[in-house]
Amino acid sequence: MQNKTIGIPAYNEGKTIKKCVCNILPQLNEEDEILIVASACTDDTVSEAESLNDARIRIIEDPVKRGKTAAINQILQEAKNKNIILSDADVIPAKNSIEQIMKHLEKDDVGAVSAKIYNYKEENFFDKLQGFGWKGLDHQKVAEHEKGTFYALNGFLLGVKKGIVGNLDEKSLVDDAILGWEVKEAGYKVIYEPEAKVYVQAAQNFSDYIKQKVRVRVGWWQMTDEGMGVTERRNAKQLKYLVTDLYAWPYITLDLIIWMKAYRDFKKKKLVWDQITSSKI
Repeated sequence: MQNKTIGIPAYNEGKTIKKCVCNILPQLNEEDEILIVASACTDDTVSEAESLNDARIRIIEDPVKRGKTAAINQILQEAKNKNIILSDADVIPAKNSIEQIMKHLEKDDVGAVSAKIYNYKEENFFDKLQGFGWKGLDHQKVAEHEKGTFYALNGFLLGVKKGIVGNLDEKSLVDDAILGWEVKEAGYKVIYEPEAKVYVQAAQNFSDYIKQKVRVRVGWWQMTDEGMGVTERRNAKQLKYLVTDLYAWPYITLDLIIWMKAYRDFKKKKLVWDQITSSKI
């Protein structure tokens, strides 16, 4: 397997970053690196990462909080290896997930690879509600992959080749979608690999759930407004969940609320990444 850089943007992830990194380290060789960009952290993110005492971990401390997209740009520039795996700091990449991404990324015509989201737990209403949404998203991504139209990467865990895209717009609220779009525009394949699993905790309260979904919706309209020509990524096949899943109707009801709030925010140019905390594992 070729050498790789694991890039992790982090803002106040002291409670989660060790768990994330410890699930990645066994999947690396000695020439790989983990590059953590700690953006204006006010907690123990840096000391927690340093306490792992592994020479493959490199930390860049940015004194200014410029957002996730800015941290990703820094990773894309500073990574020492051509193959880059981007992981959030508050998720758990499953065993062999890096290998599953790399088996595609090592091909010359592949520019980016997306992992599949799995629920970290399914205990309460919000876990199951978000699980319903992720299930529909998986069906959608599989269909797009088969048609060769897939580009909207999963920002929790993805792979990309260095040098394909320049700096992403730091104002972007959907860094994963815009990254996949630009890779595809550059003439490379964007792959969806369901066997690359990443465990993510759903937002655990109404406020965080709405904030998270509004940001994504505004981000999609933002891409359209910037001339990327993206279209709505829902499809008729997802309607089958209306009669097969208990959580379909509450999901759709909240989706309507999210659309209305997102439309208002977009029109007011409220392009803000509101960090949520209840999704931390």
